[in-house]
Amino acid sequence: MIGSEFCNFLSTLLTFRLIDAFDKAGLLEDYTYRKIFSVLIRAKKARVGSENWQLVRRNPSHLEILQKLDLIPKPEEPPKKKPGRPRGSKNRPKTEAPSDQVEQPVKCKRGRPPGSKNKPKSAPPEPSM
Repeated sequence: MIGSEFCNFLSTLLTFRLIDAFDKAGLLEDYTYRKIFSVLIRAKKARVGSENWQLVRRNPSHLEILQKLDLIPKPEEPPKKKPGRPRGSKNRPKTEAPSDQVEQPVKCKRGRPPGSKNKPKSAPPEPSM
């Protein structure tokens, strides 16, 4: 009897700690407890060769949940550029490529090319018997 009460106490304690972690990550606003827990159950890591642990089963929506819980690292975002022209670029001379390296493609004029008019069809040869 005492052992089963202790197991119930541990499961209650772990459940509320998980709910608290889900709430801090802001997941309970979008997903249910059951959905998040099923994602955690499906997340499997394995060692491939001598490398570090890697996720075996990947799903983009599951990866988002795992990233919010800090179980896998978030991808690094490139630094944002400031809007507008870079400072001092107005006074710099423009670099032009040498004309021998850059060749412009030959453009055709509009319409049918000269000398490509429909030629009269020759009559098929008459069969001789």
